[in-house]
Amino acid sequence: HVTFTVPGANRLLQQEAEGLKDVHFATIVLDEAQMIKNAATKRSSAAMTLAGGFRMICTGTPIEHRLAELWNLFRFINPGLLGSEERFRERFHLPEGRFFLAVKRLAPEKNIPFLLRTYARYRRERGEEAWGLVVCGPGPLRDELLRLVSDLGVGDKVLLPGFVANTDIPCYMGLASAYVQASASEPWGLAVNEAMAAGLPVLVSEACGCSPELVAPGRNGWTFDPRDEEALLDLL
Repeated sequence: HVTFTVPGANRLLQQEAEGLKDVHFATIVLDEAQMIKNAATKRSSAAMTLAGGFRMICTGTPIEHRLAELWNLFRFINPGLLGSEERFRERFHLPEGRFFLAVKRLAPEKNIPFLLRTYARYRRERGEEAWGLVVCGPGPLRDELLRLVSDLGVGDKVLLPGFVANTDIPCYMGLASAYVQASASEPWGLAVNEAMAAGLPVLVSEACGCSPELVAPGRNGWTFDPRDEEALLDLL
């Protein structure tokens, strides 16, 4: 039986990973397991090599409820239970790597052409390092927006999946890296609440009623003028 308190055992896990992977423990307990929530870290990779008959994790610190982080913790305690991240991305046709997310009806007041034009400038400036953009939702402008995506030359990085069931929205938010609400007019913007509940930093138009109430600039996100491409470009 063995208990690892992850911050204190960090060096042991990484330096002795090769030797520890040949030991089969009856029980493994990871204390402060939120420290392995990021699958890309060496600490997480080392923890995944541990072999044991029973595994338990303790997370005393909030992990912000992001699906990708929960997926990685479950990957330790029950490998394969939630499938692979690659299979999840294939199921929802998500772009590779990190991406911005917007969930909204594809209607004029949502200001999506502005978002796409600004994103295209960001894509040109950042090249292959640019994050993707996923805009979920149905609406009368979808065909027009698909043509704009093509005209702007960003079809390799922008996804408009159309209608997404409410039960699937948390999956998109779980793997997104930031949320963008670029509306030119919005009484509140409930999707911003949902994105913040998922632990996402938010970029919110000043025209959204929720912006002064929910957004603390520099702490959980930023606000911008929905007519100012330069302002949003800087934030992206």
